[in-house]
Amino acid sequence: MTPQLSPPTVMSTGYEFTHEKQQHLASDLDRQIRAALAEINGLFVYYPEPNFCVLVDDGENTIKESFIKEGRRKGDYRMESCVLIRQVKKRANFKAVFPVSKPIIIVAPETYKKYEKEPELKDLKIGQSTLNDRTLAIGVYCNGAIALKATYKGVDSPNDPKVHPGAYHLNLKFIRDLYNCDDDAKFEELSEKNPFSMDGGDGIEVVEAIRQARECRMFFEQFQRYNQ
Repeated sequence: MTPQLSPPTVMSTGYEFTHEKQQHLASDLDRQIRAALAEINGLFVYYPEPNFCVLVDDGENTIKESFIKEGRRKGDYRMESCVLIRQVKKRANFKAVFPVSKPIIIVAPETYKKYEKEPELKDLKIGQSTLNDRTLAIGVYCNGAIALKATYKGVDSPNDPKVHPGAYHLNLKFIRDLYNCDDDAKFEELSEKNPFSMDGGDGIEVVEAIRQARECRMFFEQFQRYNQ
């Protein structure tokens, strides 16, 4: 079977909240943004565990990889899908898919239940949502698809060409700043400071993925302003 016709190695369709109240908008938009990121690169999103699927190889009864990270400290059970993906992506013809259709339906957690009417965008930016710029940035990093080639020093300063200790957190800020750019000209200018590489290349996919995610967010913001 050719790589184009082979089934996904890992996939998820995310989740959607039941529609009794307006909090389902939070899960709808979160899933749209994750799918937009994954359209550029399937490793740029965090795959939620409730419907995270991993392909079992022919002739096997289970996967050989594990959710358990080697050297994990007692009580450290965070981000299990990333631990697994970092192992599974070493397989031949690896493919990661996060489509926007057919999510699982769940009851909204307590965090969202206070919204009896349509919430504003600021109300939806809780920790787990990719509307939260920090969560989105961590998702781009988490599966090990990108590497550091410089250290981001902020919107108004040039990058340091060296990768310094702490560059991980500084470069997270690049993704957050790019996602939050308030106009297209600033986005294009800031994108020139991209401090990431991918497979030895320039990491342009990071910029294109954030462009897609930003467009999703801005569309929702415009829609809310129009309907106020």
